[in-house]
Amino acid sequence: MSRIQRDAGILVLVAILLGVCAYFAFPLSKTNLGLDLQGGLAVLLQAPEGTEDADIDSALDIIQKRVNKLGVAEPEIQRQGDDKISVQLPGIDNPEEALEIIGKTAVLEFHEVSDFGTAYRTEAEALAAAGVTSELELDALEGYHNILHWTVEGG
Repeated sequence: MSRIQRDAGILVLVAILLGVCAYFAFPLSKTNLGLDLQGGLAVLLQAPEGTEDADIDSALDIIQKRVNKLGVAEPEIQRQGDDKISVQLPGIDNPEEALEIIGKTAVLEFHEVSDFGTAYRTEAEALAAAGVTSELELDALEGYHNILHWTVEGG
């Protein structure tokens, strides 16, 4: 092996080593720190005894949606065992607020709706309730009345 070939080989090896060192010294992307290094929130939620699997799966989906609204990078939400859900949120700024959002109970509210009248099943029922007995009376009524006639053909 000649001296030029040996020097070229050493030069290529040094260039490769410098490239590898530069890659590790200045990475292209930022390293995401986990819960143990960055801090955050780790919660283990346990369902009451006798809770069905479908209910736990539903709760898992709801928690995932709530965590996604928080905008946490790389959250870990997973089921553990038969009755537990593990939630880990690394780097969260306000753990108390996040815990409140994750653990709040959904509320189903019923509101009274004003009565706008009676629903009729057929055209005859609606016309009879309005006191209409013929087409002429329908034209004489105040306001507009739309009666749609549907056929099997779709017209």
